Amino acid sequence: NNVFHVIKFYINFNQLIYFENSSVITGYEFETSLASNNLKEFPPFFYKNKIIMKSIDLSQNNIEILNNIDNNDTHYDQSIRLFYFILKKNNLKIIEQNSILTRYKFLTHLDLSENKIEDLENILIDTFRLEYLNLSHNNISIIRKDFLSSSNTLK
Repeated sequence: NNVFHVIKFYINFNQLIYFENSSVITGYEFETSLASNNLKEFPPFFYKNKIIMKSIDLSQNNIEILNNIDNNDTHYDQSIRLFYFILKKNNLKIIEQNSILTRYKFLTHLDLSENKIEDLENILIDTFRLEYLNLSHNNISIIRKDFLSSSNTLK
């Protein structure tokens, strides 16, 4: 079984509908872009493998929901680090309470712009080291008063 040490992995502008969980790609400061495809869900590969990811770009797909992740999932790896997460221009409307966003404790840049997000309740800023958060062009109507107060790093 071959293991490939990859630094940059781009599969943009294809018809990709699924990215199968695989442990053959590892890397340090790994960057990946699966932008402009037809993905409908967040690929499990990105939370079930021991890799330190610099960025994931899933923009311009058809992701509608960031589902809960089972805390008892034995495949889930808590050592994963991600710094840049781009989900702009999807159809994202629902972010569940225990979604993948709560797993990336080192996240500094989060782009959820140009989606259909209405509720910010499950975007927990205090779980990140966020410096950049883009929520532009969504359907947000209310921002609770403590939404930004818990972030010491947001610029």
